[in-house]
Amino acid sequence: MWKAKIYDNPAMMGKEVFIYREDGEKITFVSKDFTEVTVTRGGVIDRGLILNEEQLRALAQALGEVGLHPEKEYIEGKFEATVEHLSDLRKLLKL
Repeated sequence: MWKAKIYDNPAMMGKEVFIYREDGEKITFVSKDFTEVTVTRGGVIDRGLILNEEQLRALAQALGEVGLHPEKEYIEGKFEATVEHLSDLRKLLKL
């Protein structure tokens, strides 16, 4: 599963974005030129993609426009879990 981490990078006056996946001792990440690079855990990786806040907002907006809403999906998932939990409680209490 792909993961993403965003770190503050004051020296570059922006945020450093790393997109990666782990497979045992190997880590594959998307480099700043958008190619996939695989290194052994503990190896040296190239700098991540540097974006300022305006660019990150534009990226977030574009993700939403293509239907990717991780925050919404998280909230909906919590709601569904709550509904299931309440249903289980009703069964236990025989309501």
